[in-house]
Amino acid sequence: MGNRISANVIRTTALSRDAAWQAVSDHADIVNWAPRTNVELTPSTGDDPNGVGAVRRISGLLLPATIVERVTEFTPTERLSYAAEAGVPFRNYEATIVLRDRADGGTEVAWSATADGRFPGDDVLLRGLVLGLQTLLGRRMSAIAKAGGAQS
Repeated sequence: MGNRISANVIRTTALSRDAAWQAVSDHADIVNWAPRTNVELTPSTGDDPNGVGAVRRISGLLLPATIVERVTEFTPTERLSYAAEAGVPFRNYEATIVLRDRADGGTEVAWSATADGRFPGDDVLLRGLVLGLQTLLGRRMSAIAKAGGAQS
């Protein structure tokens, strides 16, 4: 098919934006919210090892292949973007997570993804992927908040 498809999911968390950013930007922490995964990180050569240029290789029992993603944008407490280089069922998969303050002190977490669809139903698969990832991340953020990490 070759058409560009997209998916967007917005959730909220009781965590402050600083605390939510820690959950979003700590690539090694993925093992704490994505079940049965392993993460190998090639750090960025910039100021933050999780920043632009960092490459994360995510493997696990429930994954059919190792997912390789490169961080393409890293604006602390605001935005993290990455592009998949291998291991996802889409071509040209890119995703962005944006954090925004809420009036109640919590944070809005918006996760969007785009890819080139090849088959009918790819848009449904992409939406399911983003929704699943956002749900897992939301559970991690809830656990952090319950453990007292809601404040920055």
